[in-house]
Amino acid sequence: MAANFVSRWEKAVLNDGTLKPSERLVALAMASFATYSTGKQCHPGPKALCVRTGLSERTVTRARQHLEDLGWLTRYHTGGTTGTKTANAYNLSYPGHFDPCQID
Repeated sequence: MAANFVSRWEKAVLNDGTLKPSERLVALAMASFATYSTGKQCHPGPKALCVRTGLSERTVTRARQHLEDLGWLTRYHTGGTTGTKTANAYNLSYPGHFDPCQID
């Protein structure tokens, strides 16, 4: 049976030697909130990630931003209407240079 999206994504993140340990930890914590089969609809707040990782809110925010900049996360906005506050949600994704078929 083929591995589901989240477990393959987690393995790829762990094998990315360019990520800092805190970034890997935040990535794995984000994955624990995502839909297991697709890696979508991941919307933990910073405080939930702090509790899950034991990291400070600033470290979590920086790590999440760097993961997004690299392409490991794709952010989108949920809820709200014009002029109201919206929440961020994320999909787990692979960076453009990464070939997910290379994961064993």
